[in-house]
Amino acid sequence: MLRLDNSGYDQNMTFLQYLSFLGIDRYIRPTHIVIHGNVLPRGVWWRRTTNEVANIFFVNVINVPKQIYGKDLSFIEHKADILRYRILYSTADCRIFMPASVVCASVCLRRCAMQ
Repeated sequence: MLRLDNSGYDQNMTFLQYLSFLGIDRYIRPTHIVIHGNVLPRGVWWRRTTNEVANIFFVNVINVPKQIYGKDLSFIEHKADILRYRILYSTADCRIFMPASVVCASVCLRRCAMQ
């Protein structure tokens, strides 16, 4: 997961993000889950996540990209895209990058199919 501070953005973790982390932990069973960002998630769902999901780590990103190939990155989404690429490229032990919403949908669909 990648979280960058965006002025006015609510930093509270959502229920769907909580479900996603729960699904990752229970169905994929990674050795560790890493959240990269420049602001730590907050709220009741973040507290529940850290209590229920083992081996979850937060890595503070200090150098948020401002440019790529000499062009300014004015949108937070573009900065996140470049940062995600840099993290995946430079992290030897990173095998999978999963947006939390995709995992949540997969877990929900799997549960529905099993019923």
